Amino acid sequence: MEYKVFQYVPMSMSRALTRVIPRVLNIGCVPILDIEDSVQDTLNPENTPALKKAARESVPALASQAFDQMPKRVYLRINALRSGEFQKDVALLDELVDLGFQVGAFLPKVESLNDLIEIRDALGFDPRYLKAIPIIETVNGVRNLSEILDHRSGLDIEYVHYGHFDYSLDAECWPFYDQTSSEFWKIVDDLIFKVESAGTRYMHTPFGLLYNFGLFEQVIRTVAERCKHGFGITALTSDQSQHGTGIELGKTILPVAQQDVDKLSLAEKIVSEFEGNLRSKRSFAMNPDNGEFITPHHYKMAKLYISRYSNGKH
Repeated sequence: MEYKVFQYVPMSMSRALTRVIPRVLNIGCVPILDIEDSVQDTLNPENTPALKKAARESVPALASQAFDQMPKRVYLRINALRSGEFQKDVALLDELVDLGFQVGAFLPKVESLNDLIEIRDALGFDPRYLKAIPIIETVNGVRNLSEILDHRSGLDIEYVHYGHFDYSLDAECWPFYDQTSSEFWKIVDDLIFKVESAGTRYMHTPFGLLYNFGLFEQVIRTVAERCKHGFGITALTSDQSQHGTGIELGKTILPVAQQDVDKLSLAEKIVSEFEGNLRSKRSFAMNPDNGEFITPHHYKMAKLYISRYSNGKH
């Protein structure tokens, strides 16, 4: 069974990406230029619109330079339909097509068939130039997925991508189910069945333990065991991409179990680590000891849990 590794590259650090993107391509992976979750100021959200604007403006020149010797195919994660940034991203996609690129558009927070129709109409999808990759990352998106895929409205859907972090925040789940938990794989099994039944391919959510390459490989094997067709894997670093490419499938899949943690202690730990280790010009933090990727979604849900605990509502 074939699978492809896609690596998110944050457009918050666009100057460095002229080196990163060729490296990712040489590994045999596919870069995703990200102007959504990776471009925000979680602690000072009033700064986010300016960050988005700068990231958006840097994409065409970066794409032209970094992909100069490569096939003219760019994958871009844009902002969600109702984010307030979507229409600006539509103009960016048009500019990339005018420059001669084929574009794979990652579409966050697709929740209904109507969302997909609105996006199609706004982007004017032509499958010769644009491929759609809906990201299913809300409770409604998971609930409505079969309808979304049964009536895809003429869109050329290349993959359906599960966004675990946003889903967990939307479901107000604490702690977030990790990828060794049975609860996590129940959701994934349902998504894979619906995606493959509709004749398209599943793309797996990122794996947040950045240094644990052995476990990452087991996650890939576990996805392969559950899929009947080719699938996509997302990576967060070039090291993950390197270790996730070309592994031998069918060996040592992931053992899963129920989660059992002290929820309050975990929430306090996540808040402390996020605020103490927030990366410069990045939207996320990383625990320097174990390489744990701490997203704004973790931080927001941890803060909510602590607030509810303080008010006796946990």
